[in-house]
Amino acid sequence: MRQPHYTLEQFAKKYGLHHDEAKILFEKFGPSSVELDLLMRAKGIKPLDDGTNIP
Repeated sequence: MRQPHYTLEQFAKKYGLHHDEAKILFEKFGPSSVELDLLMRAKGIKPLDDGTNIP
């Protein structure tokens, strides 16, 4: 089963992260939007936008 993926830029923009911080998380947890969204939810960080621009 394929999951939707973020680009680094999409992930950083969605959560308002500095590029370097987003890159660390992206490299550690991979590009899966499902995994990254769960991680950010666990950290208590809400998205700045709804992510509708994600392919």
